[in-house]
Amino acid sequence: MGRSRSTTRLLADEPANLGPPFVGMSNLEPESGQAAEDATERDYQEGLIRAQEELAAEVEAFRGRVQESLRRISEYEETFAVEHEKRILELTLAAASRIVRERIDAGDEVAVRVLGEALAALPGSTRVKARLHPDDVESVVDQNRANIEAGRIEVVADETLSRGGVILESDFGSIDATVETAETHAREALLGAEDAP
Repeated sequence: MGRSRSTTRLLADEPANLGPPFVGMSNLEPESGQAAEDATERDYQEGLIRAQEELAAEVEAFRGRVQESLRRISEYEETFAVEHEKRILELTLAAASRIVRERIDAGDEVAVRVLGEALAALPGSTRVKARLHPDDVESVVDQNRANIEAGRIEVVADETLSRGGVILESDFGSIDATVETAETHAREALLGAEDAP
């Protein structure tokens, strides 16, 4: 279809109003490349910040779990110590008592040492009555013959006492140096008076 002459002339006579001059592809590429780089850098920075925030949150959550675990371990240690301390002390006392009794049964002259220590602590003129198990009498007499002959010590066999134990009686009072009394004092010192037999 043909154009009319007047329309064609109008188009040729007046400059076309097409807006700003057309920019070619060579001019657009640098701007598009820079915009893409800027967008990539912005996305990278935003991602990095988000990752750092997530990592910080995970670290804080982990720190909380570690602190909770440490608190539970501490509570368990305290509970374990409280629950088992008494039993451990009882076992220790029982083992010590067994060792002492085994040494006495093996011939350790505990009664001789106890009597010697008591005599050393008392004034030289003090008279002492020493009650001890019949099996300990011979060794005590052998070791203290001079004091017995001088009248300072009177040795009395007492079947109610266990081996190794001595009860001393003097003008200053009496001393119960039996194994059982030593065990009771140790138990009271370690476990308290309410747990002593």
